Amino acid sequence: MDNPLIIECNNEGISEEFAREVTSIFGQGNKIYKDPEVKTKDMFKETRLTLIRAAAVFLLALLVSVFAHFDVICIIMIILASIMLLFAVFIMVNFRFTFKKIKELYSTYKRSVLTLDEEGVEVDIDGYKKVRIPWNEVVFLRIFNESLIFFNKDKLRESIICEIKHKDDILNYIGENSVNVRIIQ
Repeated sequence: MDNPLIIECNNEGISEEFAREVTSIFGQGNKIYKDPEVKTKDMFKETRLTLIRAAAVFLLALLVSVFAHFDVICIIMIILASIMLLFAVFIMVNFRFTFKKIKELYSTYKRSVLTLDEEGVEVDIDGYKKVRIPWNEVVFLRIFNESLIFFNKDKLRESIICEIKHKDDILNYIGENSVNVRIIQ
């Protein structure tokens, strides 16, 4: 393991799909830590569906209330449906905000350097921030459609994200150097 793998990443023009996937993964982080092989969902589609369901429940509660002459049960249904609708809107806005932050981060810091060596994996984001995870603290490497992520053992600490186009180089390095890390494809 004398020769580290150094990958220079140009962060300009990252794909929408990459940013959406990373946002969705952030939203499902706890689920992924509990079951690293869990099938992830597109959280944008999921939040949109939740919003549609909440609106349908709200409209149904209003419709039932009209025919039931707004009795107490109907008013409680309307209040619960309103809370559900507000919660769905909050989740959707939160994901949009996170998505924009990820896009902004990648457009602000034009270059990053990913280094794999005998000690672990490290990313230097344009001199702004450096994150290093020793190999014994990488709980698993998960390969998604647009990205691959080195998940930190401590889920409160940062994980390292990389675009999928570097997958072959990373897997070759891990294989050639017998790095003991669980890989999930």
